[in-house]
Amino acid sequence: MEYLTKSYTPIYKTVYTLAPTTTLTIWSPASGKKIGLTDLIVSTQAGVAGTFRIYEHSSADVTVAPTMVLEGVASSMNVNSGFSKAFGTPILVAGNDGVLRIVASFNGFTAINCLGFES
Repeated sequence: MEYLTKSYTPIYKTVYTLAPTTTLTIWSPASGKKIGLTDLIVSTQAGVAGTFRIYEHSSADVTVAPTMVLEGVASSMNVNSGFSKAFGTPILVAGNDGVLRIVASFNGFTAINCLGFES
C-alpha cells in the first residue's frame, strides 16, 4: 500500500442503515484535506438486494452537482454476508474538504465500511 510509505495514516469509517436512505455522510475530512478511498466493504445481517451510489460533495450549495465516486448493484446478498472491494489505486475525492456520502436502497441492517486516508 503505497500510501502508507508516504506516512498517511489509515482511517476507517463506518455507517449503518436499517432501511433505504436518501443520504448518509460516510466521511468528513479534516479542514483542507482530501479523501483517498482504498477499500469498500458492505455487509448485512439480512438477505438483501439493492443499489448504492457513493459521491463527493464539496460545496455547501446544494444546487452544485455532486461528483460520482462509485456506483454499484448488489443483486443478492445472503444472510450475514456482504462484499468488499480493494482498489489497487486509491480513488481520490475531487477537492479539498469534499464530504463522502452514500445513497443506498438496502432493506435491513446494513453496514458500509470505508478505509482510506486523508492528504
